[in-house]
Amino acid sequence: MISVVLPCYRESIDLLEQSIDSILNQSYKDFELIVILDDPKNSQIVNFMDKKKLMDSRIRFFQNEVNLGVNSTLRKGFSNAKGEIFARMDADDISLRDRFKKQLSWMKDHELDLCGTQTEVIDDNGKIMYSAAMIPTKSQKVKKALRYGQVLAHPSWMMKRELYEKLNGYRDIPTAEDYDFTLRAVLSGAKAGNVPEVLFQYRMSTGSVSRSSLYDQYLTMKILSDSYRNNKVVDPDKIKKQVLADTNIEESEKYTIANRKFNNGLTLLKNRNLIKAFSSLVQVPFISMAYMDKVYRLIRISMLKN
Repeated sequence: MISVVLPCYRESIDLLEQSIDSILNQSYKDFELIVILDDPKNSQIVNFMDKKKLMDSRIRFFQNEVNLGVNSTLRKGFSNAKGEIFARMDADDISLRDRFKKQLSWMKDHELDLCGTQTEVIDDNGKIMYSAAMIPTKSQKVKKALRYGQVLAHPSWMMKRELYEKLNGYRDIPTAEDYDFTLRAVLSGAKAGNVPEVLFQYRMSTGSVSRSSLYDQYLTMKILSDSYRNNKVVDPDKIKKQVLADTNIEESEKYTIANRKFNNGLTLLKNRNLIKAFSSLVQVPFISMAYMDKVYRLIRISMLKN
């Protein structure tokens, strides 16, 4: 059985229901869906989930008594899981109908311990902005690509329970708990890979946590990747101190603007609006050199795509 953990906070009921239904409608049926609300005062989601769980016995709903944050909420979810395979899902994303079926098959066929999928990026209305299907699939290529950044989309994860327990779950590393977990997994000898097919849609909501802490996420990623290149696992407290020391409000704002320009450029490229796409993308290096470093890393990762 697959145990799917879906944390939620203050997402709209409409987006949350779309996300949950994309799991309940999977062609592979042997799973449990663990939904955990990390907002003790969100009566709207509580009322919705109380009704939703009556419609499908595979749903298990929990509500935190206090706000714990993503890491602790995920740990709570997996500690309540019954399956031998763990999977992730976010409260505003979409899993395509055959995700579990194809992902589980790919894991078994390639003897993987941790597996992601290729993804598409969608906006708040569900419209495809662009494809992010430029990541390696085979474990050896993934191992190399991890030197430049995360290459397994966290909400698309599927992994063996024994791997999660071996690593004692997530560590307390805000904005990059998934990258840290992936690096520790590979350094421990685990095999990680990606299904070569788009099976997941990641919603780029303007107000999401990951959008509001992009620069801190970048700084954390740099520290983790440097440590990985030296085959070392870095101490979480060291990461927090270093990020705090390097955080700069002005640079953070520039990084966020550059991110907006870059994603807008990719969307325009998809729509074949080449002149406007070029106009948006060419501004990025003049806005934030830190973001250009991220773009360089993305290019290096894409060069390792199988």
